[in-house]
This record gives sequence, structure tokens and C-alpha cells, in this order.
Amino acid sequence: MANVLMLGPDLGQATYYTVAYSADYGLWLPDYPLSNLSTDRKAEEAWSLDVSTDATQFLVDLGASRSIKGMAIPWHNLSADATVSAYVYTDAALTDLAGSFVDSLVYREVYPLTSVLWEAAELWDGKLTAENRLVFPVPWFEIFDTPVVGRYILVQINDTGNTAEGRLKLGRFMVASGYQPTMNAWYGSSIAAEDESIRTTSLGGADYYDEREKRRTITFEFGLAKEDEAMANMLDQVYSLGRSKQVFVAWNPDDTTHRHRRSFVATIDRLDPLVAATYGYFKTTYQFREVVA
Repeated sequence: MANVLMLGPDLGQATYYTVAYSADYGLWLPDYPLSNLSTDRKAEEAWSLDVSTDATQFLVDLGASRSIKGMAIPWHNLSADATVSAYVYTDAALTDLAGSFVDSLVYREVYPLTSVLWEAAELWDGKLTAENRLVFPVPWFEIFDTPVVGRYILVQINDTGNTAEGRLKLGRFMVASGYQPTMNAWYGSSIAAEDESIRTTSLGGADYYDEREKRRTITFEFGLAKEDEAMANMLDQVYSLGRSKQVFVAWNPDDTTHRHRRSFVATIDRLDPLVAATYGYFKTTYQFREVVA
């Protein structure tokens, strides 16, 4: 089991440095441009012209050399057979490769053969069915074992069999140095579902619902973080993100069975203090609230 991942702040959003998507890579519709990948809203998508590999690639310039732990495409219409390759370069000519992910699967096997009934739809490839994919968004994400330093990221998506809509629709691209704690979150950490639907009961006793989008929350309890790590990673990250900036969180980045259930875009819902637990060590709690729109 890998330690929890908090991939943010997002380097793909312009802050101190200007971030730019190149017009020389891919074929993307002017009304749904690649710049939408840097926005906070799920509905603001980038649409490719078609599903050819020439169309479904993009290059982003982060504006400066940055330390990169990983990247994510959390919202998309990619098909069950889609793969993503991402290459991090230090130079604009794309000759000096710092790190890469090649042919990374978007949909992993989540059902072991022994857990599926004979002739069930999941039996044949162990992947989520189209119906089950509607329950939770299935994010694509990958992380480097050790962060790499680069400025230019070339992403190539291979989903030529995605003929349902004839184009790719991507709702976000996130890249960050992120933070994986040296000591994992403690027992007592939790994941929960929230439903903000409003129930109104009539005089006759019938219940009526104003349905709202459901969302997940994750709470990570950290009991012992060394002082330097607590200050330089936890405090810096929380202060940079605040409650409004988005972060990609994953309970266990190595997990495939529950990858789609416990990995999502979120904001910090509650800013807890870093408490001096004992000499040289701090404890704190992270509480994340899923972004659903």
C-alpha cells in the first residue's frame, strides 16, 4: 500500500508563472479550447476534433522548470480501452526527457476473476461496466517514485476506439509537485458520502426531494510528522491551497480495486492546526471535500 497522495497546488493553473497550451499539438475545437483544462469547473471542457491520435494530444508549457510528482485527468469521456502517455521535458525542443508514463491504462482491473459471477458483464476483462462508471468518475492519474524537474509536458491519448461521441472531452488536467507524507495517515482516517438533497414533507406525510449532486469526503489523520516535514510540506501546502484551491487526493495510489472510489478532485474543507505532539513531531488532520461541478 502506498502512502496517501495530495497532488496540489496545481502547476497547470497560472499563478506566478504563465501557463500556456501549444497550438501545434493536437486538434481541439476553438469553442472548447485546451485552456479549459486549467479551469476549476468540471463543465468547462476541452473537446478534440476527433479521436485520431494526431488530434488527441496536447503540450503544456508550465512557464518555468518545476518539480513534478504526478499528474491527473480526473474528468473525461475516455473509453474502457484508452491509454495515456505523458512525457516531461526540460526544453522546448522536446529533446531532454526528464520522466514519462507510457501507455498508462485509464481503466484498471477492479474485479478479480474469483469475485465475479459466471457470465456477469465484468467477467471478461475485470473492468467497470459502462453502467458502473456512472456511479463514480474514474480518474486517470500517475505519480513518479521520485519527483522529476521539467517545464514542458506532452500528453498523448490513445482512444481511437471511442466512437460513441466521436471526440474526447476532458474536464481538467492537473500537474503538481504534491505531497506524499513519509509516515502514512493513521488508522482513524475515513471516507464518507454526503448528500445535500433537501427533503420536504407534505401535510399528508409524503416526502419530496430537491435532489443535489452527492459528493465524497476524505479525512486523513496524521499523528507524527517530523518538524521539518510538517512545516515545509504540510503547512506550506495547506497555506497555498486554503479552502478554495483544488487538489487531487488519493487514499492509496497503488490501489486498483478501489482506485475510482477513493481518488478525486477536492478542496480542503477544514483547516486544522499543526499541533506539537511531542518533541520534534507534529500532528494534524486534513479534511477534503469532493468537487462535483
